[in-house]
Amino acid sequence: MKYKFGVPCSKLKYRITDVEIHCTSEGEAMALAAGAWLGGKEPEVYMQNSGLGGIVNIVTSLYKPYNIPLPKILLSLRRKPKHHEFMGKITNELINLLEYNGEIEWIIE
Repeated sequence: MKYKFGVPCSKLKYRITDVEIHCTSEGEAMALAAGAWLGGKEPEVYMQNSGLGGIVNIVTSLYKPYNIPLPKILLSLRRKPKHHEFMGKITNELINLLEYNGEIEWIIE
């Protein structure tokens, strides 16, 4: 059984079928996923691409230094409305900068 952590999103709600744990931020979801992995679980994290900025610190200060495998991400790619436009432009670049080698399942609007 997989544990899925994330911030609720209308575009992803029908894709979450296993145990789901709602979080208040994407960084919190990633931190809980790290704890689940340390406890022998297979975590996944779901988020909108606008939440990628919120995981930078947890990836660079917890996952990378301690060689914790990055979890699969179910990622809703948004480019609209206006407040999603810039992150939509830099999503792939940010993933590459983080050297995110976990699996990513894209949900494209």
